[in-house]
Amino acid sequence: MQVGNSSMELTKDDSFTNVLLKLKGQSVDIILKNGQTRTGKIKLESDFFIQVERQDSKSFYDSIIRNEDISAVEMKVRS
Repeated sequence: MQVGNSSMELTKDDSFTNVLLKLKGQSVDIILKNGQTRTGKIKLESDFFIQVERQDSKSFYDSIIRNEDISAVEMKVRS
């Protein structure tokens, strides 16, 4: 799978946390279980949370999101 300017290989054995690690530094849309969306680059990933550097009108804010609150992650895979 091509993500941004780099490629990312996914396997059926990848955990959600492992996929987030592979997306570190990439621009993504994080869809939360409550329906809200956070857009930015994944700055830090752990087993329990991710840190997202915001890329909107509040670009000087980062978000810390618990992995259990994430419903989906969208990323650009082709131009």
